[in-house]
Amino acid sequence: MRRLTTFAGLLASVAALAAAADARPYAPSGDTCTYSGAGGLYTVRIVTGSGVQQYGFAFGAPGLTVTNVSIPGQNGGFTGGKLASGTTGAWVSDTPMTGSLVATLTVGGTATGPVVIVPTASGQSSYYDPVTCTVATSATGGATARKIAFTVAPTASWSAIARGWHLTVSVPAPAIVSAKQPLAKNATTKPRPLVQARRVASKTGGTVTLTLKATPAGQAILAAEQSLTVRMAVTVDTNDGREAHKTVRLTLRK
Repeated sequence: MRRLTTFAGLLASVAALAAAADARPYAPSGDTCTYSGAGGLYTVRIVTGSGVQQYGFAFGAPGLTVTNVSIPGQNGGFTGGKLASGTTGAWVSDTPMTGSLVATLTVGGTATGPVVIVPTASGQSSYYDPVTCTVATSATGGATARKIAFTVAPTASWSAIARGWHLTVSVPAPAIVSAKQPLAKNATTKPRPLVQARRVASKTGGTVTLTLKATPAGQAILAAEQSLTVRMAVTVDTNDGREAHKTVRLTLRK
């Protein structure tokens, strides 16, 4: 009888480990989400459920391949591994993610259905139930209903004090302005950005200055070629819920 009990306990332990590794949905999260966008960039607004520990989200949509995810102001980063079924990219954090979040997705392909998010538990050990997002409208703060116009300077100027390039963006209302280099997903190597920038919040609108700094990979190219040519996707998220994107091509020199 003792041997039988021990063997049963071993089977239970193996089953528990297999369930954790399988990473299948196991419970509702209570999250809600909306999405907007076209072309290579999508914006997904998430409101997390209460009382549920979440450490990131996997994203997917029929016809789309998610090649990068950015959630400003949150710890974590993009991953293409250990994904929930039906998703192609995820943002994973080492700290719980709560409240209202805005995720910017860099995607390829053409969507034939809605965006779906799948919240993840710690370390992607398991996933909550998928949540199908609704298309953003004027009531949910979508840019598809209320567009916003903004301008980006065609060039960026070198600042020795900042050790980076200043790129000016003009926005018509209080907003958060951010920029990132779109990166294509590579099956064999992980693409590395050449330039990075911190988001800037404007309380009044007007001219906002982003500081672009070369990464080690970018610095190597700059040292060899004396210039650095990059595409930067600039995003504006206004305090009243509107958002818009522009992609500019910049040649950076010291």
